[in-house]
Amino acid sequence: MASKTTMKIQFPLGGIIPKDVLKSAKDRVCEPGEVVTVPIAYGEHLVSDRFAEKATSTTKPVQSSEGADKKKAELAGLEKAVAAAKEALESAESDEAKATAQAALDGAESALADAKS
Repeated sequence: MASKTTMKIQFPLGGIIPKDVLKSAKDRVCEPGEVVTVPIAYGEHLVSDRFAEKATSTTKPVQSSEGADKKKAELAGLEKAVAAAKEALESAESDEAKATAQAALDGAESALADAKS
């Protein structure tokens, strides 16, 4: 349970909490829906200005760092696939090879865009 000097908030679109507010070494970057404990005055300010919401028990859980690492690895792999497809398109000589390479590039870019959203 939160103490009387703090409250739990969440940013619907993500946000950054200054290091001075949390008395930490650096600013805290918050993902959308991540629950963060902040001083009441700062939390109420964010809620009243509609930058954040009071956290509820139905708040979605934040991905673990393991899940985030998997996502980063997946994105890196997809970015490599896009780069390889671009290289194949540039080196293609015949019209048929260019069409095949363009289709591969379109598919790789689509997969990358889907993974980022």
